[in-house]
Amino acid sequence: MKKMIIKSCAAVLILFFATYAYAEPWNYYLRRSAINKSTLEKPAQFQITLPEDNEDSYAIDLGLSALSPSILYKESLWEFALTGEYHRNTQIEKKQEVLLLGASTLGVIGDITEQPWSILPKSSIDFKHDEISDSESILISLNSSVVYLPFWIGKITGTNLLGFLWQPLIGLEYENIFEAKDDAPTGDILRGYAFFDIAVYPLRTLIQERLELSVIAKVWHDLHESSDLDGDNDSYDLIEYSATYYLDENKHYALALCHFDGENPTTGFQQQKFTQVSFKMKF
Repeated sequence: MKKMIIKSCAAVLILFFATYAYAEPWNYYLRRSAINKSTLEKPAQFQITLPEDNEDSYAIDLGLSALSPSILYKESLWEFALTGEYHRNTQIEKKQEVLLLGASTLGVIGDITEQPWSILPKSSIDFKHDEISDSESILISLNSSVVYLPFWIGKITGTNLLGFLWQPLIGLEYENIFEAKDDAPTGDILRGYAFFDIAVYPLRTLIQERLELSVIAKVWHDLHESSDLDGDNDSYDLIEYSATYYLDENKHYALALCHFDGENPTTGFQQQKFTQVSFKMKF
């Protein structure tokens, strides 16, 4: 735990000093994971229980991003981000504790004010430390989504009573595990993945889109593995059902009821299902 705290503090300092040096202001974001304009962004959660006679318990999902000023290149906008993620949950059957530190580029190709579509590419590279498996790796990801107004993709639309949003995403992920405990295998994995987000907003105008009912489905498939890492399971999936109500007009604070079923190889979340009630924040 001490090692994880030191690395997390180092990440925050790197984000601050690297962005403070620039004359133009950077924007800072707190989410459940690193900023991604191609997905339905969820608020961060932070829960710690400190009983007198038992072990401490945690349910933490934090993503901090420092986003650079936009750069206009021809008909596209590009931004650079320094990111850090920390996911820890000891309140579930199979524990999770992963730290990700890295950098990303985010693009918007096409002006949605002048045409009905735009493309949202993203690339990232991260250092990953998994405390549960006691392994370290380099994670490289490329993905893309679209905004397409005629098909209601990527933008909340609908009526005053009911808003609707859906967002597909496809990508590739390469992970090089270069260090593992004891005799655990190391090597390379190349995965393809697809995410599909759907959200509805009941009483959209009346409560200013504060109530969000969403389903997020994610699938991964191993396209290539080093022989030492080649196991029986090459496919992974995770589905999340959630009801989130934001307590303020700016959507900084929320109460959420979430049900998870599946696994996430990127964040070290192992196969399981559980339901969680939590207080969340988004800035």
